[in-house]
Amino acid sequence: RGSRWLSAFLAEEGTEPDAVLLAFFAACDPGQDPTAAVTERAREIPRTLGIDAELAGLGVRLYYRSLRGILQKEESRLKKNNFSGMLQDDAMHRALLAICFEVVDHSLKRLSRPYPAIPRAFAVGDFEFFVMMENFSREFEAQLPPPARNHLASLRAQILDAPIWEASSPLTSLLADPDAARHFNRSIEP
Repeated sequence: RGSRWLSAFLAEEGTEPDAVLLAFFAACDPGQDPTAAVTERAREIPRTLGIDAELAGLGVRLYYRSLRGILQKEESRLKKNNFSGMLQDDAMHRALLAICFEVVDHSLKRLSRPYPAIPRAFAVGDFEFFVMMENFSREFEAQLPPPARNHLASLRAQILDAPIWEASSPLTSLLADPDAARHFNRSIEP
């Protein structure tokens, strides 16, 4: 069931950025075209999971679809198409790749890696993963099958119950820093 949904959802997607994404990349500030970094990251990071080309391709296709959807939503909301800062943000891309591969893993049940194996393999912390999961959910939750929605809800609960939210966590001081908090605000604004 999950594999049918994933195949249908990604039927029109390729394993390289499409014309819409390339237009967003080209709209970045001079000298900040992220095309090479985005495509290289999408090729290299999945290798840390040691998965076959088919699974890697599905994760990358979901990543490009998700990235395009997020950028289009931001373009509509902000009435601009230059997202240089966001597209240069390695942590954002790693977190989006992690959530995409988490959805692929859960949908196909072929990797069977317990949370947080995938985010850790991509060098993504719980907070970054949580922020990106919220963005991903806002964009695609209505299109996800119930098992995938339930899986994301379960991950949300695990993260919210984690010690990162305690007062002694380094996250508390990070969020108290206005510059650091601003970095995450642009990712979580509705």
